[in-house]
Amino acid sequence: MISLRDVSFKYKKNSEKPTLNKVTFDIYDGSFHAFIGENGAGKSTTIKLIAGLINEYQGEVTINGKDPNKDDKARLNLAYIPDKAIFPTDLTVYEYIYNMAALTRNDFTNIKEEMDWWLEKLGINDKANVNPNHLSAGQKKKVLLVKCIVEKAKIIILDEPAANLDPTTRMEFFNLLKYLTSIGTTIFISTHIIEEIKKYADFATFIKQGHILWSGPVQDDQIIDWYEYLYSVNLEVIEREHIDWEYIMLRAFLITIRTRKLMNFNCFIYEIDEQ
Repeated sequence: MISLRDVSFKYKKNSEKPTLNKVTFDIYDGSFHAFIGENGAGKSTTIKLIAGLINEYQGEVTINGKDPNKDDKARLNLAYIPDKAIFPTDLTVYEYIYNMAALTRNDFTNIKEEMDWWLEKLGINDKANVNPNHLSAGQKKKVLLVKCIVEKAKIIILDEPAANLDPTTRMEFFNLLKYLTSIGTTIFISTHIIEEIKKYADFATFIKQGHILWSGPVQDDQIIDWYEYLYSVNLEVIEREHIDWEYIMLRAFLITIRTRKLMNFNCFIYEIDEQ
C-alpha cells in the first residue's frame, strides 16, 4: 500500500501558495485508483513525488510501510509512465524493453517469451524492430506498459496515459490496466474522464488547488457528485446592460464568454476562474 500523510510541497521555497497542501490518502494493493483534478491541481506533482522524481517535501510517504527516501528498495517494484513518452534514439522497441527489464529483474528465464507474448497481446509485435520514437502516441504508451509488465512491476503509476489516444485505443488500454489489477498489480492513474472512472476504478481521489477534496471507494452517485463539484464553474447571470466589461477583464485571470439559449431573459452566462 502507498500512503501519503500531510504531504506538502512548494516548487519555490519562498512561494506563499504550496503546490500540495497536507495531502493525505491511501492507494491499496491490487486496486485501480483514479486521481482526478483540474490542470494545475497538483496531480502530476503528486505522481512525481510518489515515483521518486521529487524528494524534498514535508510530510510522509510510505510504500508498503517503507520510507522510499530512506530505503532504496521501497520503489523496487514501482514503475512510472509519464504523460509524454521519451525513448533512446538508438534502440528498437525490443532492445529498449529488454534493457530496461535488465535493470530490475534478477531472473531472465522466459523474458523473451514474455516480451513476445505481451507485444502480440497489445498488437505491436510488428513494431519490435522499430525505434519507439517513430511510433504513434498510443503505440508508445503500449511500449511503456509492456516495459512495466516485463519489469515485473507490482505498482504502475500513470500520468494521464490516455491523452491523445483515439477512443478505441483508450478502451483497449484501460481494459488492459483493469486486467493487470485482476492479477494483483496496483494501478494509480490520473484522468479526467468520468465514464472511465466509473467503469474501471475501484477507488478515486479528487484534488483541487493542492488540497484533497475526497478519497474513497468508487460509488456512482458519490463519484458523479464530486466530479461535478470539482469541475463546476462559477456561473453568474448578469443583465446585459449592467455588464462592466473593463472591470471583468481587469479582475478575471481567465474569462470565457459563452452565449447560452437564454436570450428570452436578455442575458449572457459567463465563466470566471480567478487565480
